Amino acid sequence: MNNLELNIKGRNGKQIIAYEINSETKKIIEDNSLNASNACPINFLENNSNLTLISHGISARPYFDFMEFSATLKNISKTFYPLACELEPDHFFKEEILLEEFERCSHGASKGIKFNDVIWVPQTESFQHTPGYNYLIANGSVIVFEINSYSYGNLHTSFKVRDDFKFPDLKIVTDYVDVSENQSQLSKLYYSKVFHRLFSDQDATKCSFDEDAIRAIEYDGKRYDFDLDYQESTTFFLAFEKNDNQWIKLDAIEAALN
Repeated sequence: MNNLELNIKGRNGKQIIAYEINSETKKIIEDNSLNASNACPINFLENNSNLTLISHGISARPYFDFMEFSATLKNISKTFYPLACELEPDHFFKEEILLEEFERCSHGASKGIKFNDVIWVPQTESFQHTPGYNYLIANGSVIVFEINSYSYGNLHTSFKVRDDFKFPDLKIVTDYVDVSENQSQLSKLYYSKVFHRLFSDQDATKCSFDEDAIRAIEYDGKRYDFDLDYQESTTFFLAFEKNDNQWIKLDAIEAALN
């Protein structure tokens, strides 16, 4: 067994974290009740909530020249190319089908790429992650989204691979947030109230951020989540309260945190 390190670098991404708080915590933050104790509202939020990572904010876009995909194995670094498309599982390791699909999906970036340079990004449910899947948010609960917009981001993970390892053995797990409320109330809220606002405010040709952000790698039936490091960032918060199955924007919470 050998250690494999993967790094994916992008620009102008957004890490999004969701905090679920109850009415008591909401009132403390809203009323600025923390001022007397000199407590930080953001620290109070983090320590009195249920946290869910919504997105690391870097999608697999090999045709963007500002993105880098690299792997290190036995002290040798090599570039790999993610392939996102829909194929049946029995086609995963058929070289001619894989490369033909990569040519179709890669916007001309596939010239000179070989089969063993490609990591598969299946657009199928088994390899998609939906934050808050099947979780019901109680009426009266508040969801606070922390949006960290960064200029430079690096996803990284490492794990052991067999001696006969090759890149097509790997599959990238991506976020899937365009869902119904029956699937995920949290993802539905994020997609409808937060994602579209963030995406429309950017130049999509210069940003790594999109709805299908990279979450993890699957190898040999095991999942390895990516960690994110980022630089040159700014942070702001958006808050919504569930009221009779409607989501109400909370300006007072946002003002206390921003």
